[in-house]
Amino acid sequence: MTTPLIDEPVLKELAAKHKKTVAQVLLRNLMQRGIIVLPKSVTKERIISNFQVSVAVSDIVVAICQFSEQQN
Repeated sequence: MTTPLIDEPVLKELAAKHKKTVAQVLLRNLMQRGIIVLPKSVTKERIISNFQVSVAVSDIVVAICQFSEQQN
């Protein structure tokens, strides 16, 4: 059984390092890679959170790519 990305320890550490949520880190990574992201939310707090994704991305992209390679 695979772990949902939102629960992955590596991503949790990365998010904590940047004081962001795992969802924000994942959104930023997809945006950095040029992938169109359409997050769905109905709560005001999460909608605001989805726009607060600007983070220093170099280590995020590297960490997520390494994580992805390990999963394959």
